[in-house]
Amino acid sequence: MANVGAQDEFEPGEDRKFFPMTDMAQDEKEFDKIIVEEGSELKMWKVHAMNIFLVAFSLLVNLLRGSPKTQSIIGISKCGVVDFTLLLGFIMFNLVVT
Repeated sequence: MANVGAQDEFEPGEDRKFFPMTDMAQDEKEFDKIIVEEGSELKMWKVHAMNIFLVAFSLLVNLLRGSPKTQSIIGISKCGVVDFTLLLGFIMFNLVVT
């Protein structure tokens, strides 16, 4: 009864079919690769640039469409064909980009 947990441990030379060393080594290599790729905010500049672009594009579409409180900067009427075309184009562009 003294060695209750000892039966769960692997003995030297015992078959490790549940945790083969090759899988662990492969996982470590993949983990190291992820750390190198994502280790710094500066290495993710493409993602940051895309986010900044999408925010700017969103603001532009909102200015072009207007809101209930403010008018469109190019005079588009609310709920018109051009208004919904801009909105649909914005949604389609975001689906394609992301």
